[in-house]
Amino acid sequence: MRPLLLILALMLLPLNNAHAARAMAGIKSPHLNIKAIRNMRKKIELDYKIYGAGLPIVSAKFGITLNKGRYKATSLIQPIGLGNIIAQGRFDSLVTGRISARSLRPKQYISDGHGANTVYRVRMSWNGAARHRISIIPRLPEYRVKAVRKKLRAGMPDPLTSLLSATIYESRRPCRRRHRIIDGHTIWDLRYRYQKLDYLKGGSGGYTGPAYKCMVKYVPIAGQSARTLRLERQNPIPYVPVWFAPIKIGKATMMIPVKINFPTKWANAVVHLRRTRIDGRNVTFKSK
Repeated sequence: MRPLLLILALMLLPLNNAHAARAMAGIKSPHLNIKAIRNMRKKIELDYKIYGAGLPIVSAKFGITLNKGRYKATSLIQPIGLGNIIAQGRFDSLVTGRISARSLRPKQYISDGHGANTVYRVRMSWNGAARHRISIIPRLPEYRVKAVRKKLRAGMPDPLTSLLSATIYESRRPCRRRHRIIDGHTIWDLRYRYQKLDYLKGGSGGYTGPAYKCMVKYVPIAGQSARTLRLERQNPIPYVPVWFAPIKIGKATMMIPVKINFPTKWANAVVHLRRTRIDGRNVTFKSK
């Protein structure tokens, strides 16, 4: 279930009921956009559903609180309906930190979850020098711990911080970078390729309107099993298409993933954003 959760982690961003087309035309300079975000006070809740063979199989709920230069992001991912037959488990995460002019600076990250037979727990914190303090369950074999230490760098972010950062600091040129991430147990990359400006036509109650189509790939770097790393060399995990809509929020613009397609060993799956709440109020998409 973990590769599925890594794809789901892409869905982290706030939106408003502004026209996406208008947002594309009104994106500020990066400096002014970040300044506006740092001055925000907003609470956002995003509900996604994953569909397999047309049926909802996974629920993913995300929350973001922006509070005058500080942020909190949360996630809760679990199977629903027939999804409980395919995979069992529940994963929830929380991170807090500061929004600077150049980057998000996490302070504390907590993640708890369980699969059919395994309990996962991560506690990470960053000191004043951006050095990590990490506690995990289950404990990794020593050779995998050494691999993580070798690749770990000061300031390397957690999954929620990294993905939220991409939406804030790349609002004008989406999908242009590679992001290296530590989840406590492992280090991995999200690699992006920009494709084109597209137009989506709903589907399963999803977004209708203009969106940037990008290709995104998960790449294991360190801490994964020898088998996982070997499979990536022999048969790399493919890129999957993700559509981001530029959405106006107050005086700023952010990119929100509104649709993701990816294959599974059971069937092709589609992720759709189904419900959004801003400061406790339901919001609907509007686009020309």
